[in-house]
Amino acid sequence: MSWWQAAPVILMTLVILMVPGFLVARACGTRGLTSVALAAPISVTLASVGAMIAPFLSIPWSPVVLVGMTVLTAGGGLLARFLWLRSRGEPLVLLHRPTRAGLLTGALCTVAVAVPALIIGVRFAQMFISPENISQTYDNIFHLNSLQYILDTGSGSSLTLGNLTNDGTGLSFYPAAWHDLVTLVSLTTGAPIAVAVNAANIAIAAFVWPLSALFMVTRIAGEKPLPILLTGALAAAYPTFPYLMVDFGVLYPYLLSIALLPIGVGLAGTMLGVVQDPLNGRVLAGLGLLAVLPAIALSHPSTMIALFLFVVPLAALVLWRTTRYLVRRGAPWYRHLAAPAMFLGYLGFTYYFWISFRPSLQNSLWEPFLSPTHAVGEALAVAPMRSGISWILLVLTLVGLAVTINARRYWWVLGIFTASALLYVNVASTEIGEVRHFFTGLWYNDSNRLAALLPVAALPLAVLGGTAMLTAFVRRTANRRYQNAATWVIIIAGCTIVGLLGQGKSVDNAEAKARAEYVLDRSSALLTSDELALLDRLDQSVPEGAVVVGNPWTGASLAYALGGRDVLLTHASSRVADDDLLLMDRIDEAATSPDVCRAVQELDAFYVLDFGDQELHGGSQPYRGFDNLATAPGIELIDREGQARLYEVTACR
Repeated sequence: MSWWQAAPVILMTLVILMVPGFLVARACGTRGLTSVALAAPISVTLASVGAMIAPFLSIPWSPVVLVGMTVLTAGGGLLARFLWLRSRGEPLVLLHRPTRAGLLTGALCTVAVAVPALIIGVRFAQMFISPENISQTYDNIFHLNSLQYILDTGSGSSLTLGNLTNDGTGLSFYPAAWHDLVTLVSLTTGAPIAVAVNAANIAIAAFVWPLSALFMVTRIAGEKPLPILLTGALAAAYPTFPYLMVDFGVLYPYLLSIALLPIGVGLAGTMLGVVQDPLNGRVLAGLGLLAVLPAIALSHPSTMIALFLFVVPLAALVLWRTTRYLVRRGAPWYRHLAAPAMFLGYLGFTYYFWISFRPSLQNSLWEPFLSPTHAVGEALAVAPMRSGISWILLVLTLVGLAVTINARRYWWVLGIFTASALLYVNVASTEIGEVRHFFTGLWYNDSNRLAALLPVAALPLAVLGGTAMLTAFVRRTANRRYQNAATWVIIIAGCTIVGLLGQGKSVDNAEAKARAEYVLDRSSALLTSDELALLDRLDQSVPEGAVVVGNPWTGASLAYALGGRDVLLTHASSRVADDDLLLMDRIDEAATSPDVCRAVQELDAFYVLDFGDQELHGGSQPYRGFDNLATAPGIELIDREGQARLYEVTACR
């Protein structure tokens, strides 16, 4: 399949991401950029929450669930808005005539999203190589098989997706928002799972992320030409987001959650009155934030808690402003208590989630790899994980830091960047122990995850820095007679130069590094070309309902997602029952062991995939049942492709 053939799948992904949420946002009365920015997170909320509700109503997961959620939510929002306006004697206005300034802002925003969308989209296509290629990484075994699990069970609920690896039937939470989105893409287009995955990730990274970033930056710097265009120039310039998220892990759900995070920051700032949104106001911002939170939480809970952390500087600024106002008014002492009490309550609320969602230290043993000074340097340069310094980002970020330090209204922006930078410095340079785990255990003490947060916090600084520099240049050079034209020339030229310089070696390296994880050949880390060819025709040899035995570390578990047949272990971390372990260790003894045959018959596991001894991460798992398959009696070779083999256990028939 070519990328031109995959284009309709990408477009359908954008329809699923944007249309439901936009309808709900407009029904509730939002206008302008806010309506468009809220579309994706509201759509994700509708899908992921609908997927949790549907099983209780005995409704299978399908696009019908999303349509139903959209109609009910938009209808309810429109009715509530009508009743509210009628109570105030105001008419319900569904369409507003755009102003000339609004049209100009809309055009600039379109450019600011389209440019990084094109850059990121092309880079992602080059990284994936082909629409059908998969990430050859550990976590992708789970992601691909979980998509097939949702399609098979008809349930996309986050409350039960964890059953994929623990073989249970009750409640087992795993955030499924990304998986719900991808399965909707597959169901609506008929695209194979691998194609739907790549299409969804391109839509998220190339469209949702720039739009989300633009919304946040315009709340901070205003809907002015220079900040808008600079955001478009810089959104594709950070090597650790979005590029790293389709390389390391692979962290697809985290990609979605961080792409939505800036919208949460912008809404929180508006709700608290720290930034202004005259078209929509604080109440709508608060309602919007409530609608966005489930999308972030059900994509990846750690990003929801990162949002809680990023709101702390905003809340601190509100506390300071409130206290200053009360002091100036000479308010009695008891009126000073409410704001500090609310601030402390919010800190307690954040602390509760910070502790409750944190995994154990034993499950979070990623090691530090930098000295403290090196880690600080990487954070300031927004070049974490040794990704290489982009000098344009370094200069703009440092100037932005100076701007925020000198302008009190931007201190909260500085606070968010400081928090994000300190988290990265802690995880990258602090010795393993309880102190390090307290601050970054929520992210499994994984430097990659915290490196991906830095661009969210750094982008506003870079835009503020670039705005200050170009504004100063305009004031010095523009002739008053031709000031308007000269200003536009300088803005466009300056943003173009920033955008070109931003696409430097660090981003090229990030693309090349990620591309290596999607190469499909006879030496691929997870699934070789021979193994994939065998899985493609698995349904010709293995009957439906039969279970395939295979070592998940060799990619054999992908017989479920890519071969359409059940497997004994769906992931390398699957819970291994006694009979599962018996087959993994002794299935080559089927001709001589009654216990093995009993397990084979009870599990209907008459087929074995042998993908050799090449395992992920250079591992060597203690599964010995595959050692002698070629010579074992009662086991027949029924298909092969290169070194990949499929056997049938005939001894137990």
